[in-house]
Amino acid sequence: MSDLEVTPLEVKQRLDRGERLLVVDVREPWEYAHCRIQNALHIPMGSIPANLQKLDTDEDVIFYSTTGCAAWMWLIGYAPRA
Repeated sequence: MSDLEVTPLEVKQRLDRGERLLVVDVREPWEYAHCRIQNALHIPMGSIPANLQKLDTDEDVIFYSTTGCAAWMWLIGYAPRA
């Protein structure tokens, strides 16, 4: 893993410590509608260039995609309804 990558567990630990993070969900709208991380900012990947001003922050920015969401939901004990 590179210095620019974090695991879902690391993100959860940082949030639990009260660190201010900007969590950005870059999935498509239909994926976001299915499940999401509370308080995450939703900006689909293709819309990032048009929304760079929303990423201008002093907080660390954490981007996540479908794989990241699945790992996060597993980490917090979420099980999708069948």
